[in-house]
Parts: sequence; C-alpha cells; structure tokens
Amino acid sequence: MNRTFCRLMLTAAVVLGLVRLADLCAFTDADGFCTLGSAWFRYAFAAVFWALLFLVPGPKRAGGNVRIPARGVLVLLAVLSVAAGGWTAYYAASEFLFPSTVLASEPSMRMMELVWFALRLAAGAGWLVFAAWCAVLSSLREPLTQASGTARALGYFAWLPFLMLALTSYGVSHPSAHRILYIVPVFAYVSAALLASKMLGLICISDDASVRRGAAASGILCFFLCTCVYLPQSVVTLLRGMSDWQTLVFQALPLGVFGCVGAALALEISRTRGKVVSEESV
Repeated sequence: MNRTFCRLMLTAAVVLGLVRLADLCAFTDADGFCTLGSAWFRYAFAAVFWALLFLVPGPKRAGGNVRIPARGVLVLLAVLSVAAGGWTAYYAASEFLFPSTVLASEPSMRMMELVWFALRLAAGAGWLVFAAWCAVLSSLREPLTQASGTARALGYFAWLPFLMLALTSYGVSHPSAHRILYIVPVFAYVSAALLASKMLGLICISDDASVRRGAAASGILCFFLCTCVYLPQSVVTLLRGMSDWQTLVFQALPLGVFGCVGAALALEISRTRGKVVSEESV
C-alpha cells in the first residue's frame, strides 16, 4: 500500500464518518432503524470502501522495518484500557449479583445470566491484557517486526476484549442488520480484533508482504469504524439520552483511540521502503 493510496483511504474514512454522523442525526430513530431509505444503501457505500481497501492490489514488497507508531497514544490507550477492564468487571459482577431486570432474577434465567457474567468477566480480563500489551509496545525500542517475548505472548490474547464485547452486545442491545445504530458497535469490535491480530502478524511474520498490507488495511478499517463512526455515534446517543457515559468512556473512547493507532500504523507501513520482489518469489 503506497502512501498516496493510504492517505486517500484515510480521508475517505473521515468523509464517510461525517456522512454517517449526519445520517444518524437526521434519519435514524431511537430504535436504531433508518427513517429514510433502506439500511442496505448504507451498507453499499461501506462495501465500496471495504472493497477498495482490501481488494485493490498493492506492490509486492519485502523487508523494511515497521516501527512503533504513536507511542504516546499507546500509553493513553493502555490507561483507558485499564479503566475499561475495571469497569467491565464491576459491571459484570453487579449485573450478576443484582440483576437490573425482573426476568433476569428468575431461576430459569440464572444459567443465562451466568453465561453473560462469564463473557463480561472475560472481557474485563481481556482489557487488562490489552492494556499490558499496549504498554509493552509503547516501550519497545526495536521495530515492531523484530519484537518478541512479552510483546508476542500478550499479543496472542490482545483481541480477547473485542470478541467478548461483540458477543455480549447481543445480550444487551440485540443488534441486527436493519438496526444500524446497534450493529455499528459490533462492526467496531470486530475491526479492532482484526487489527490486533494483524499487528500480531507483523510481530510473528515480519517479511511477508501480504501481512504488511493486511495490517495497513486493517488499521484503516479500524480507524473508519471505531474512530470515525462508533465514537461520534456514542457522543450523539449520549447527548440524546439514548446511552450512558460509561459506554462512551469505557468502550467507545478506547476503541476510537485504537483506531487512531491503526491509522498511524497504516501510514508507517506506507512509508516503509522494502525491496520489490517478483511474483514468483512471493
């Protein structure tokens, strides 16, 4: 992925985020449904962006060292993740011990509540592992492609909080394809998990050109969904009284910051110069 294409896609992510923000304010009701046009039209625009991001071929490059971008942002992300982990664990315990609904207190529903408690507790633990990973990455002096030891070990579990949050969202807001307001967080969680796995790929498979391109594309996708779509949506829903401040501070904000890390990583990869290799050698 060259630098011009990377900057073009980041700009397109910001523009599409602003369009989605206007659509949210004007044409989305409190239940998450679109009041003008079909939800599938929104997905069509996003699909074009995703297709350009992942299907447009890039130059075959090998070698080159990808350095840690945005170290200060990683430190901030580590602090936010620790707070998110603590709050998620507290929320899991409080919902299990003191259910917020009458139905959840029924004996027949306690097993399901136990499942949600386990998933939320795993998400809280995952946030703490992710925070430790961000702290380790921010302190690295060698390039990301030469990291090993603790950075690699923690990276195997860095995606955990995002997968757990995606699963638990189905027990809270019941997202669906037509309720864009509530499916957006799920997309954001999945994109964050994808970026974490691609960053681990950079650590484990340093010379693979496809891994480097996949990491750059995943960084831009995470920036689009987490920073440009989900974070502004959380602010708007909070101002409308449709969500609480904990969702903004302990979920949307860390994801939005992680999206900025993804954008910085994509720019770093686009600047990295490697040796151009032939198709037969790739």
